[in-house]
Amino acid sequence: MPVSVREQLVHGDLLGNVRYEPVLPPAIIDWAPYWRPTSWAAAVAVVDALCWHGADATLVERWSHLAAWPQMLLRALLYRMITDLEAARSRGEDWEPHPVYGPVVALVLGRAEGAQ
Repeated sequence: MPVSVREQLVHGDLLGNVRYEPVLPPAIIDWAPYWRPTSWAAAVAVVDALCWHGADATLVERWSHLAAWPQMLLRALLYRMITDLEAARSRGEDWEPHPVYGPVVALVLGRAEGAQ
């Protein structure tokens, strides 16, 4: 589905690249620049939080005010899964989707279908 959302320079992998120290402000340790909508970058962080950090599904609704949110979630999930696929291929491995993707796929597809 086409979307018309303003793009700008965003971090494409923020969640895994922020470090925290109790007495210091959070620090970004790696910059992965992408030219995408800001809502896409937020969606990548949400998908990663759901898949790898045990976040609750209510996180999806917390950011639902962002532009084209259902589509950005779908695109972020595809981005993450394709990134995993390509990493496996580069190592000469067969790729099987990680089990954590199942519930997130169901959640994101349900959200996308409800938005149509």
